[in-house]
Amino acid sequence: MERAEQQPDLVKLSDSESLHLQEPWQDIHELDVYDINGEQIGSVEDLYVDQETLQPRFLDVSAGGFLGVGKKHFLIPVEAVKVEVNEERVTVDQERDKVVDSPEFDPDEVPEAALQRAVYAFYDQAGPDGPQVEGAAEEASETTETLTPRTYLLSETTNEAGQTVQRTIDESGNIIETTQDEAGNLVAEDIVGTVDDLPSEEEYTQQEGRTVRTVKEETGALIHLSIGPDGKILDLSLPPQKEEVVEEDVLEEHSESHSKTSQ
Repeated sequence: MERAEQQPDLVKLSDSESLHLQEPWQDIHELDVYDINGEQIGSVEDLYVDQETLQPRFLDVSAGGFLGVGKKHFLIPVEAVKVEVNEERVTVDQERDKVVDSPEFDPDEVPEAALQRAVYAFYDQAGPDGPQVEGAAEEASETTETLTPRTYLLSETTNEAGQTVQRTIDESGNIIETTQDEAGNLVAEDIVGTVDDLPSEEEYTQQEGRTVRTVKEETGALIHLSIGPDGKILDLSLPPQKEEVVEEDVLEEHSESHSKTSQ
């Protein structure tokens, strides 16, 4: 049970002038937050950041109220959301009613370890310390208990048999390929490589001896790594994928612009 107490040492981003996130795009405060059905919940009022890794861990999402009166706050782990940078919005992989029923918290206080565990369990997330500790949540699912901590989706395709093939990466750097049938049943799951096998796009060393490296997976996904002096991965993250510009659209816009200029 000791592991349950080893939650990150958090700080509220707005309370620290000296703390800076590893990537600018990670600062998503003020973005609107929607549920899985597209219903707006509120907006990101603040972020709670891990002081050691400089990675955001929780969103403080506020909703309702007038001039600050009657406003409600919901604590949501970053593993439960998807950031759509191009649309400037955040999507929670739950329905609005689920978020509204989440554990209460005081936005003026940094969440304690017990609350962090409760929120991770509520959203069926393993959290940065690994799988949920037995008894952390009465309704923790079997799927949640076996999740690899902080697993990121790299790609999702459909093969000739109509099966869904997902490539994910865990925080240890393992690249995992999972195949599911049309009913969602697991067909196969294999480790197909590691980040050590991937070509480096950019690399530099920080003053404290950490190496920051960006590698590209064969599906085109970029992966940011923070590596300690001992070679161990301290943190891993995926930047948002930029919207691809279709060449035909560019040519069409150029043609229309040229036509207007000629007139």
